[in-house]
Amino acid sequence: MGVIRMMTRPSRLLPKLRHSSAVSFVEVTPGLVQYYTVRFNEWLHDLARLYRSVWQTFFHVGAYAGVVLMVAALSLLVYNLGILLFAERPADAQAITPLVPGLNIPLAHVLHIFVVLLINGIWHEGGHAMAAEVFGIPIRGFGVFFMILYPGAFVDLPETLRNLPNREQLSVYAAGAWHNILMGFLAAGVLFALPWLLNPVVKLNPEGVTVMTTVGDDSFGLQRGDVVTAIGECAIAGLGGWQACLRGIADPHSWCVPLELAERGRGQSSCCKEP
Repeated sequence: MGVIRMMTRPSRLLPKLRHSSAVSFVEVTPGLVQYYTVRFNEWLHDLARLYRSVWQTFFHVGAYAGVVLMVAALSLLVYNLGILLFAERPADAQAITPLVPGLNIPLAHVLHIFVVLLINGIWHEGGHAMAAEVFGIPIRGFGVFFMILYPGAFVDLPETLRNLPNREQLSVYAAGAWHNILMGFLAAGVLFALPWLLNPVVKLNPEGVTVMTTVGDDSFGLQRGDVVTAIGECAIAGLGGWQACLRGIADPHSWCVPLELAERGRGQSSCCKEP
């Protein structure tokens, strides 16, 4: 979550506790804690001066990409809304699924998500700040905040941003999303390269799949850390091979039956009459 601040004005609606220094301050209001600093202003200004024309081209490309992806995102949202309204089983077909801790993601992952959101917010706002400096608009400050339990970041920009030509303004506004796009590609690249990056220190199984966890009592004797190399006569080569073997052993001649009938047939060799 990120916020571009065009101006700062103290709110008198809520009580505040503020601890400040010459370059930073911490502000506490009910449900909100934020940290504001100017420590990075000079560093960003010096960085923007290096290869300024290259940076400007970089952020112009980001503006064009932002326009294209905005149309794609709106189309995806409309598509997802249509699924929610008209699909018979929207949960299985929808393209976007909200992440709700304790509902569709484990509560144990909340800390990981919190850290990722904070890093993503700082990276996003860093894009706005860097773009502003590149186009000659010095930032006034930078900060992070915690709203209830939700982390985010913000950059404080002066009103002079509105004096820039339209294309440069669009480049500054799109810079945050442009940074997120690049982070997504970088994260995907690291994810796919992880086996090779860890190869010197971690033993990899070129064949088979490793059991990471089991659910319930129906683990068929498997334990965490076991390596499954074959299912019957079907050899497994990686996750794709595992999925292919599962598809291969699936019985195409099966039917859905009422739960009561299945319960009555439990323990029998067959629920169907032999010819």
